Amino acid sequence: MGSEDSEMWREWKKMKQGARTQRRENAPELLEKAGVPFTAYNHGAHLILDTHLGFIDFWPGTAKWKSRTFPEHSGHGVTRLLQLIKPAFTA
Repeated sequence: MGSEDSEMWREWKKMKQGARTQRRENAPELLEKAGVPFTAYNHGAHLILDTHLGFIDFWPGTAKWKSRTFPEHSGHGVTRLLQLIKPAFTA
């Protein structure tokens, strides 16, 4: 049973790594499509968005984000992030 558990954890780890990679690839595309200006650091692992709320740090691999100006503006997921900042980028 021990080797089955080890194999299960290895597969789970591979799946999580793949999901992180996919989020790192997709999130910048979604931000660009929405017209949100950002600067990428550490090969896309950390994005800094320039928004009407000030700068927002976003880590697409984990989907975590937080505002530097307003600490109450923090959360998970690029969709929720876009919901927060999108009104300023719509014409």
